[in-house]
Amino acid sequence: MCSRNADVGYFVTPNWQIGGGLIYENANRRTYNGSVSDSQLTARVFGRYTNIAGGEGWDLTMESLVNDSTRLEMAGRYFFNRRFSAGVSYITEFADDDIYTNDDIGQLTVDYWFNSAWSVQAGAGIYVGGEDSGLASLTLATSLRF
Repeated sequence: MCSRNADVGYFVTPNWQIGGGLIYENANRRTYNGSVSDSQLTARVFGRYTNIAGGEGWDLTMESLVNDSTRLEMAGRYFFNRRFSAGVSYITEFADDDIYTNDDIGQLTVDYWFNSAWSVQAGAGIYVGGEDSGLASLTLATSLRF
């Protein structure tokens, strides 16, 4: 799978940022009868409010992704200090067809920063409403900044 992003953001104030962009994804896979290629172009718009002073404060985001369906994600993260933060996010999707269930997902994550360039994140998400219930996702990730 190949993915390309092109985003542009603008700071309305030092704390408020708005922006948008395009995401192009292309997937090629082999099948019994040959190969299948699929590509998708997704439009992205976002808004972000950040108020962090001395390593403590809020980072709030809202993002919408539009292609065959529309996905809306809202997230808030509180930084307790320079090393530890906790966040909550809510994702809802509005599909053009009923092939997939349109269950919303709520997720809670925690981050621990070992230094300014390396962090570890753990989280869990659950289905909210809809046909499914219970665990929707488990996250264990690391981030490295250059």
